[in-house]
Amino acid sequence: MVMVVYDIPNDSTRLRVADACLDFGLDRIQFSVFTGNLTAAHRKDLYLKLKNILGKQIGKIVVTFIAEDDWNARKELIHLDPNAQTPAKTLKPGWEEE
Repeated sequence: MVMVVYDIPNDSTRLRVADACLDFGLDRIQFSVFTGNLTAAHRKDLYLKLKNILGKQIGKIVVTFIAEDDWNARKELIHLDPNAQTPAKTLKPGWEEE
C-alpha cells in the first residue's frame, strides 16, 4: 500500500497532485490523502511525477508505504451528518463498536 498526503497552498499545483494520484489509480480517502496498491515501479514513477509537479514551489508531499496487513488492521472513526444522503459506513469485521 502507498499513502500520499500533501499540503500545498497553490490551487493549481494541488489539483495537479490530486490528478496524478488519480491517474495512478489511487483512492481519495480525505481531501489531500490518497491510498492504493502500486507496484514498486509505479511507486517510483508516482514519486518522480509528484516531485516534478511540486518543483520549487511551497508545499509538502509525503509518500509513505504501509504493509497491507497493517492497512487492513486500521480503525476508522466516522461520524456522518444524519441529514446527508450518504449511506452509513459499516465497520470491518472484528472492529465492532465498543
